[in-house]
Parts: sequence; structure tokens; C-alpha cells
Amino acid sequence: MIVNNRSKKLKFYNIICSVLFVYFIVGCTSNNKNKSVEINTEPKTIDLPEIPVMITSDEDKVTYLIEHFWDSMDFTDTNYVHYPDITEQALVDYVDLLNNNQNEKVITKSINRLFNGLSTDTTGVVVRYFSVMLTKYLKEPNSPFRNESVYVKVAQNILNSNHPEFNIADKERAQFDVDAAAKNSVGSVATNFNFELLSGRHSSLHQFVTTTTLLFFYEPDCYSCKQHIEIIKNEPQINSLIANKKLKILAIYPEQDYELWKAQAASFPESWSVAIDKKGEINKYQLYLLEASPTFYLLSKEGEVILKDTQYEVLLEWLNRNI
Repeated sequence: MIVNNRSKKLKFYNIICSVLFVYFIVGCTSNNKNKSVEINTEPKTIDLPEIPVMITSDEDKVTYLIEHFWDSMDFTDTNYVHYPDITEQALVDYVDLLNNNQNEKVITKSINRLFNGLSTDTTGVVVRYFSVMLTKYLKEPNSPFRNESVYVKVAQNILNSNHPEFNIADKERAQFDVDAAAKNSVGSVATNFNFELLSGRHSSLHQFVTTTTLLFFYEPDCYSCKQHIEIIKNEPQINSLIANKKLKILAIYPEQDYELWKAQAASFPESWSVAIDKKGEINKYQLYLLEASPTFYLLSKEGEVILKDTQYEVLLEWLNRNI
């Protein structure tokens, strides 16, 4: 997608200003706290790196900021884990910067530098804190900062790390996350699966997709699923796209409780296609990683993944912007 250079520079400028403002507030708060705590109890604030004067473009400034974000932090100081107003706030700002950057090389280099810094922590306390918090913000289904493509770089660093804090279970989870990220990645052709429609007709995903298609993986007794069904069926933009045959919705139940599915399936809008994976192959063979219900995938008319395991707000924004 082509982005207007002026808009792009303005976006980078806004990011820089926002982060600088947050750090100004955090810095002031931390300085005030120093008056009421013992000397050396509270760790120093994590300051933004000073950008060299020869770097003039907003984009290059943000690149430098991302790559050198943690330069001022002493990773051997375990006190950082006890001060979320310093450490967790910095992590949130860092993740936000990563999510707003499209340069994978910059993101990879930055995360690699972060883990190099973490390797100096001989106690394992700071290493564990950062790995847990990065997972919390980048991987957990309900996190507003969730970003699989960024998180997988964290998982790769855990997988490749020689730090004794990362045990066999950590490595196995990291390997699972790396493998999961490779499945149905954005730009790849979505994995085919068979299903039975409410009408009794049998079909497959590749046969079904003829235009932009929303895959809505759900559970019949899931409260959040019912909420999203109501939200989507009352969304004028989506209804208009369906009416004009620019969008199809396939609501697919990946479990095998046929009676439960049949009893609830009639409550869907008539314009949706409601189906069940009667053989349970989606979960049995882990064709799609379904960590929460509902789970959204958006596919192109060629069956390629446009949005993977995305949030509804992101989905709606993409539809409004592109169709």
C-alpha cells in the first residue's frame, strides 16, 4: 500500500511527540518520588536516546529511537521489576513504537539489541520480567497491542537464547509460537478445510471463497461470540458489502457438538453462511490457531490471508478503507 510521504512523516512526528510527552511525565513523577524513598532504592528513569544531529528526517529519527530505546537501562538492576511506572510504561511505549513501524529489519535489530542487553542480567529476574511482559502485550488475545509478527521475533530470541533463565518449557513454547506464526500468515493462501452448511450441503473453504471473505470462528455458547454477532449484523457498512456481493461471512464452528450447533445456528443472519467442521479436523490437525472465541480471519477473493486472528475494530477499519 502506498502512503503519502507527508502523512507518513506527520505520523512519525506524532509518535515521537507522544513518546517524549509520556517520558516527560514519567520522569517528573519519578523525580518527585525520589524525595520520599531511600537513596538508590528506585532505579533511574529509562531515558530516550539522544538522537544525533546528523539524523534529520522524522523516519530516521524514529528508526534510531527504536533501535537504541533501551540504551540508558541497566539490565543488571533488579529494582526495575518493582517499578511499573518506570519499566512497564517504557515497555508499553516501546511496543507501541514497534507496532507503528513497518520496517521488519529495524524491528528485528531492536529486539535483538534488547535481548543482548537482557543477557547481562545474571539473576534472571529482569530477563523473566521482560519476557513475561512482552508476551502479555504482544501475544495475549485481548491485548490492544497484540501483534503476532512482532511477537514472533521475541519468541525467536527466547528460542535462540543461551540464558539459563529460559528452561526447556520456555523453549518449547517459543518453538510452538514460531511454528504457529508460520501457519496462515498474511499473504499466504488460507489452509483449506471441509465443512457442512446449515442447509446440509457439504463444501470446502477453497470452494466457498469467491470474493472477500470473513472467517468467523466461534462457539455456540460463547458470550463474546454472541455479542460480536449482534454488533456485526447491525453494522451498516458490512451489511452493504454483503448485499452488493463484495463480502461473504462464513461462521464456522470448529467443534463436533452437532446438536448444540444446530440449535443455535438458526439465530445467525440469513445473509451469513453458517457451518460446522463435523469431523473436527481444524482443531485435530491445528489447521488454525484458535486461542480465543471469536477469532477473525479476512481472506481475499483468491483465498489469501489479508488479516490474521485480528480484532473486530481492525477488521472494520480495513473494510472501510479498502472496499
